[in-house]
Amino acid sequence: MALVAWKQVNKSVNKTLTDEGELARLALMNEDFALAEEIYQAWLDSVDIQQQVSALNNLGFSSVLQKKYPQSKAYFERALEQDPLNTKALNNLKLVNTLIE
Repeated sequence: MALVAWKQVNKSVNKTLTDEGELARLALMNEDFALAEEIYQAWLDSVDIQQQVSALNNLGFSSVLQKKYPQSKAYFERALEQDPLNTKALNNLKLVNTLIE
């Protein structure tokens, strides 16, 4: 139900980045990876580096949930190229490395 409600919110011209993020989070929880990844891919077009890093980290997390570990590793590495001190991406990369081994 929450996913359906947030889909409606995100049809509004007044939707915010937070609204998109909540929809993507709920999509991941409901294994609607395509919807979540569509949102995160759009964030990659932002001029805001932190939004791009967040998108890469979230795309990596989506890939982890789908057990696409090499793809998730690449996303986390790209996030760290843009923000080498990003602890979320660094910790997620460590997690993926343990899953790959």
